[in-house]
Amino acid sequence: MVGLTKKLLIAPIAGSVACALGVTACGSSANPGASGEVVRVAVSDFENDALDPAMETNSGMRIAKYMMWDSLLEIGPSGEVTPGIAETWNLSQDGLTWTFDLRDGVTFHNGEQLAADDVKFSIDRMMAPEAATGDSTLAREQIEGVDVVDADTVAIRTKGIQSALPYLLSPHQSVVGVVMPKDYLLNEGGQTFEQQRELMERAPIGSGPFRFVSRTAGDSVKFEAVENHWRRTPAIKEVEVLRVSEEATQVSMLQSGEVDVITVAPDQAETLESAGMEIRAIENSGEVGLFFPGSWREASRTEPAGNPDVRRALSLAINRQDIIDSVLAGYADLKTTPFNTSPATESIDEAYWANWAAQSNEYNPEKARELLSQAGYPDGFELQLFSYARPGVPGLSQIAEIVAAQWAQVGVTANIVPTDYNSYRPHFVNIDPADTFNAGDANIHGAATRFDVIGAFAAYVRENGGAVQSVKDSELERLVDEAAATLDDNKRQDLVQQAYQRFLDTWTVLEIASTDAVFAVNPETVGPWKTIPAYPFLGRTFETIEAPGANGAV
Repeated sequence: MVGLTKKLLIAPIAGSVACALGVTACGSSANPGASGEVVRVAVSDFENDALDPAMETNSGMRIAKYMMWDSLLEIGPSGEVTPGIAETWNLSQDGLTWTFDLRDGVTFHNGEQLAADDVKFSIDRMMAPEAATGDSTLAREQIEGVDVVDADTVAIRTKGIQSALPYLLSPHQSVVGVVMPKDYLLNEGGQTFEQQRELMERAPIGSGPFRFVSRTAGDSVKFEAVENHWRRTPAIKEVEVLRVSEEATQVSMLQSGEVDVITVAPDQAETLESAGMEIRAIENSGEVGLFFPGSWREASRTEPAGNPDVRRALSLAINRQDIIDSVLAGYADLKTTPFNTSPATESIDEAYWANWAAQSNEYNPEKARELLSQAGYPDGFELQLFSYARPGVPGLSQIAEIVAAQWAQVGVTANIVPTDYNSYRPHFVNIDPADTFNAGDANIHGAATRFDVIGAFAAYVRENGGAVQSVKDSELERLVDEAAATLDDNKRQDLVQQAYQRFLDTWTVLEIASTDAVFAVNPETVGPWKTIPAYPFLGRTFETIEAPGANGAV
């Protein structure tokens, strides 16, 4: 278990030491070689195709955002919070104000100096009613206001103690900490959110190690490296991100040299490796699960899958190891922590959840049939199983087919409905209680894990400030709120354990596997790169790519 207090409050020192030792991409020196290289990466979906960080929906475009913008804080090599635009930070004695001291000499790509008023403007914009990023709701729930202390200092006041706020300001599952140029957006865009959004989509400006060059909406976006970025000057000159929806097409383009990096289905890894490509994996960075969205809706409760015992039966009917061995080809493990978390997540008791996993991962079709019979469905029932692609988690459609076949063995007919996530999202995130579209149905979902447990609750579990809102449970809300408001590691871990157990006992999410992010790379054009365990987003990775043939960590 990783303690929250140590990770959040010691991190500024640890980050500085790591930079001095060259462990992370913190230095200002240039990477050798690869000058003039163009790296092209294919992603399965841009989803809402938004370059504006305030419209982020955890899509393939996140690669672009992490290349182009800096964040107030960063994520370090062990999942800890480290310095970003803010070099140091501290928490007031009453636990209600976080003060951040900004790095000197950072400029936006148009030459404007980055200052405290840009940070305030950016966080305020992320909390605007029009903002659609998944963590905007969480920011509104946690942040009371942002104050400019002076040009180099900003203070964030919170609604009660919010012990995990630094994670919200770091570029993992959140873009709330992205710093945007205030003067540029106001002067060149306008006073309204929509005017600024239009400018962001047409000519975005950040302060990251890559600047925007051009885009073809829905198809591609291109960036070029900047000189003397405060972390490092990238060795590669250009990066182009292309939307290629079909996995087979991505493979073909990699083999023909049209792209250099793809996210690959694990069962394709061996074939590509035999063809001369290099396979690079980031362990425990994602997961696959089955959701019964909005099971609290009246329309859902009257369906067979509205019964927790039925959902438990469906879990027992899934042979997870078979899925890991076939579709995931060994680039996965049985899940041992709650959904959206990993062993790297703060406040997670690994031993406790490993014991729970023995029950949640059980495969017992005979017991499944017994539970279905007891629930009144001895001959099974029928439901829809929605399937869509998610960036960084390939093979979801194949997993859906295997699950449907396994459920058929206990008499349950799952009619697979292929769709795209952007179309399905309104029926999955912040569902209207009157929405009957997928009541009593399921969807296969893939996601990156989080380092912050409160963010994980907000993303997939809780109602207040939540996105997916899997359950509506006032006692769970109380436990999560209390966990967020304590700086005592042991107390926080206990509260987290109680809250997650209440959620998992509803069986509204059936965890299938903890997955690795698997990439196939052309080693002739892409040299070694540095990644962070349990962190699958390649945006920060591109600045670390070395010349092909260089000796470096992969």
